[in-house]
Formats: sequence, structure tokens, C-alpha cells
Amino acid sequence: MGIDNQEPPGGTGRLRAVLAQARQTKETIKQQKDLEDDSIRGLGRPYDVFSRDVSTYLESLEEFFPGVSKHVKDVIAKKKQEGKKVLVVDLAGAASATSLGADRTISATLQNNVEELEGQTILAVDLLSHRGLQALSHTIQETGMPISFSFCCPVEPAATPAYGGNTYVDGRMSRLLRGIYSLHAVGGEMYLNFHYAPRKLEIPSVFDGLDAKVEDASRDQNLERNIFRITKPEAPEHT
Repeated sequence: MGIDNQEPPGGTGRLRAVLAQARQTKETIKQQKDLEDDSIRGLGRPYDVFSRDVSTYLESLEEFFPGVSKHVKDVIAKKKQEGKKVLVVDLAGAASATSLGADRTISATLQNNVEELEGQTILAVDLLSHRGLQALSHTIQETGMPISFSFCCPVEPAATPAYGGNTYVDGRMSRLLRGIYSLHAVGGEMYLNFHYAPRKLEIPSVFDGLDAKVEDASRDQNLERNIFRITKPEAPEHT
């Protein structure tokens, strides 16, 4: 279950544009970390601007995937009854899924001083970097558990149009999503909620060549959001 690290080819003009976007992205990541630093200093507790419970993500997705909160809880409960371990991954925050019955949650942040909750591992990494993605992939595989559910619900400034409407970020995000999807269990689900206004992120093309069911909840709506559920299908039964 390796990670594809290849970058698309391009001419000199494209290279200059990509380098400029890379610099812009690094500045946005710095702004994100400054926001988190300010929150910690000003409020006296880490990550006040982010949810600490995955159930909050599910509540925000209810209008797009009705019944999703109950669905996720029911799937986790069934897995536990079958004696299976449940791993949940938060790709853009510090939320835990312990309240939903998960055995482990791995959360990726830009901070190294966020208090871990019960059953949670927090990684202070930039997942758009090769090193950050490899660190997360290694941590997931060390658990010995495939991912049951993953969430990517970034907040500003990482959710702004400047960050999301940029081919450099798109390429890195594609690599991240493909790599993490490959670590999902059969039947595992990935939920994406990007506030990338006004541009639609071409998520379906990210999963080209993979066995993936992609649902675009915002496809037919005039939304300044990109909301997707990606499911790894069950293997067909042979008769």
C-alpha cells in the first residue's frame, strides 16, 4: 500500500507557476499555524477553533447525507460486535472518535502541544509534504488496523479559495487522498468537506483508476463547498 510520489510533467512556464503556488501554500500553512498559536495563547487551551469530537463533523454533514451520524455509529457498533477493531483518521484537525466507539483515532495537526484524548494519537505534521504524509501512513500501518472512517474538514485559512484553488495544492491533496484511501478497509468511508469557494475541486478525478464509489453531495447545488463521500466497495460475491 504505497504512496504515489510522482509529479506531473510541465514546461518552464508551468514550473514557475507551480513554484509560485508552492511559496503561496507555505505562507498559508504559516498563517494556519499562527491562527492555532493565537488560539492557544489567547484562550488558554489548544485547538479551540477546531472540534475535538468527530460527531461534530457528522452533524455538519447531515443535510447532505441524511442519517449519516446514525449510519457511522451503527457501522462501528456492528464491527465491534464482530470483534473487529475500528480506526478513524482526522486529516485536518484534532477530533477524536472515541465517543462513537472507535478503538483508535489518529489526528493530524500543525501543533505539537495539543492534548491527546483517550484512544487518540495526534501527529504534528504538514500532510501536503512528503515527510508528513509518510509519517501519517506509517503511524496508521503501525496500528495493524485498516481505516474504517476518515474525515478531511479543514477550516480557514487552509479552506480559503487561495489555498484550494491552486494546482500545487491540488496535486499534493490528490496524493494525500489517494494514499490514505488505499489504507481504508473494504467498506471504509472517507468524508470530505472543503470550503473552496468559488471553485469546485475535481475530487472524482483524484480516484481515477481506483475502485472507489464517489458521491458528490454538492454537485447539483449552488454551494461554495465541495462535499464528498468516497466508499471502498465490498468485493463482489462469486457465484
